[in-house]
Amino acid sequence: QSKAPILVLMDDDAEFQDLDVLERINNSVNENPNAGILAMKILYFQNKEFQINCFPHKSFEKRKNLHIFDTYYFAGCGNGTVKLQLSEDGSSVKEIWKNTDLINYFSGVVKFKNKIFGASEDKNKWVSIDATTGKLVDSLDFKKGVTICADSMLYLYNEKGDFGLVNPNGEKMQLVSSFKISKGSKEHFSHPVIKNGILYLRHGKSLMAYNIKKQTK
Repeated sequence: QSKAPILVLMDDDAEFQDLDVLERINNSVNENPNAGILAMKILYFQNKEFQINCFPHKSFEKRKNLHIFDTYYFAGCGNGTVKLQLSEDGSSVKEIWKNTDLINYFSGVVKFKNKIFGASEDKNKWVSIDATTGKLVDSLDFKKGVTICADSMLYLYNEKGDFGLVNPNGEKMQLVSSFKISKGSKEHFSHPVIKNGILYLRHGKSLMAYNIKKQTK
């Protein structure tokens, strides 16, 4: 248990003024054995189930009792994506790798199999990196935006209003199909949701639902 007098909570709305703040936080944890790190797990309110593809516990039942685990964080504004390893006693973290090809601001990333997919803000395209080595695997010119994963496929919604279906199973990301979101107004920032074969997407005050179930003859 941490004995430090200060508790710092960071969520996806956290905004830092100094560009080196993440590095300084990391150094503080390494130098202070009383500092602790809390890795959040996402619990859905509706069904009380854990999100199965969130960091760091994609395989929650398999990893929940481990003393050591690897976790990742990603930050925009020129920072990048980093893989960290927490020590057995929880007193320090070790940087395994850092990748500056995937600089994601707020649209999120997805870990599928052994690759991390997301839109890179500075490159304005999607990239995939090897989760073990941190090396760039592939890139896809589809402008930056939001990534979600369902049924072993990626669903991309970029800030220009284009929606794409991508096959991530090979070495290369394959754009299978795409269409333009024509309803609604203003920014294309929302995160799509898939439930029971229906894709839900909000744009401004418009909420759209698309049937993406596999059609049977």
